[in-house]
Amino acid sequence: MYATCAPTPLPQCPAIIGDMLECSRRDLTSIADIQPHLIPHHVKEVVLGVNKIGTVPAKIFSPNMCTLDILKLDHNLIIGVEFDGFYCLRSLTKLYLNSNRLTNLTDWMFFYMESLTELDLSANDIRTIAPNTFGTLQKLQMLHLDHNKLKSIHHTTFTGLKTLQLLDLSYNFIVEISPGAMDFVD
Repeated sequence: MYATCAPTPLPQCPAIIGDMLECSRRDLTSIADIQPHLIPHHVKEVVLGVNKIGTVPAKIFSPNMCTLDILKLDHNLIIGVEFDGFYCLRSLTKLYLNSNRLTNLTDWMFFYMESLTELDLSANDIRTIAPNTFGTLQKLQMLHLDHNKLKSIHHTTFTGLKTLQLLDLSYNFIVEISPGAMDFVD
């Protein structure tokens, strides 16, 4: 007679600490691994850094996460964000996507994130930013685009960023900045 063994579960996140769910360094390959639909409403910060997450799928963040304040997806393998990937994250104030493998920023990527004040996209492989990518980010104060592969800045790249206080474009390969691209600066 053989004993039946349950399959080994994926590495579990530690218990929720206050209003933070800490799931870094768990070898997660998907956001679905944390079962977003089971995250309690009171959680305001989700830390998924230093994993092996490859994409942000459409509508992966369930309605119970719509009041999330901080999302850390840094140091993963993210190559893209599907349309509606950040759907319902209207309350998010800080998003960390630094140290991933993003190459393009689409004009709809941050569409629902009107409360965002800080966006870190540093240390990716970003080569292109679609016009008006940041157009709905009316409250954005800090934008980190350093350590990427940008060569040019289109005149509508930063349109609408009236509250921006810090823009880091260092360590890129910028050879052209279109006239009017920095008109948001007072």
